[in-house]
Amino acid sequence: MPSSLLGLSPSLPLRVDEVDGPYALNKTIKQLAKQNLRVLFFTSPGERIWNVKFGVGLRRFLFEQNTAGTERAIKVRITNQINTYMPYIKIAGLDFLSARNVPDLNEGALLIKLSYVISPHGVSDTIFLNAGSPVSAPSHATIFEVP
Repeated sequence: MPSSLLGLSPSLPLRVDEVDGPYALNKTIKQLAKQNLRVLFFTSPGERIWNVKFGVGLRRFLFEQNTAGTERAIKVRITNQINTYMPYIKIAGLDFLSARNVPDLNEGALLIKLSYVISPHGVSDTIFLNAGSPVSAPSHATIFEVP
């Protein structure tokens, strides 16, 4: 098998790739972890067949008041879901940026910064989850927009 066809998993959403062929592939553990985290964050509990507890369900928090209590509920949900379904991810930092602690953000905006380490490989990364704020992040960071 040609080395260009080797990968860890199909990249989502599925798409044809000039190098990989019928499906673009995740070729690094970092790409795979980001994809798995994205699926975990945006899957609503009850949405996944045979595993109704899977998913953070970030969309359900979109119209909640932006309070410290809501942030705590999201933090607990993210932490519990990662610990349960992605135990190879160790959370290094989970920070909430909102108008309460960053004056430049609009009142309804929430930006979640997740720093993590893929424990068996020692690979670290940071992603941002953005709900309602025009935001710029460092060039090496990934921003997931809450749909």
